[in-house]
Amino acid sequence: MFGANPEEHYANKPLTLNGESIGILPPNNRYACDQWQERVMEIPAAALKAIAGDNTLTIANCGGDCFKFCQAILAVQLADGTWVESNCDGTVYCTGGAGWPHFEGTLFQDKSPEVKLSLPVQHPQ
Repeated sequence: MFGANPEEHYANKPLTLNGESIGILPPNNRYACDQWQERVMEIPAAALKAIAGDNTLTIANCGGDCFKFCQAILAVQLADGTWVESNCDGTVYCTGGAGWPHFEGTLFQDKSPEVKLSLPVQHPQ
């Protein structure tokens, strides 16, 4: 995550997984906003049913903030306590356009393109 302002006006960046709301994107640290920072969020228990083998993640930009994200990953803890991770989408998705000094990658405005995240699933033989 880069440039995701924590100020109230900009902070509303809802995430959806397979069309299901899973929460608000955690912002960057106020004092290091324009630096790349790893952000992790837990999916609420009520939204866990949205997780599938093939998933699409979107981030909305309700406050009109200039920010970018990349390297999205979905990690899931299984019943036996082990973790599995999806592929890593390395595309940089960015708002703000050429007028923002930190612009790069794939431009979006109100809502990001669908980020495809596939979990390694075993199918019965």
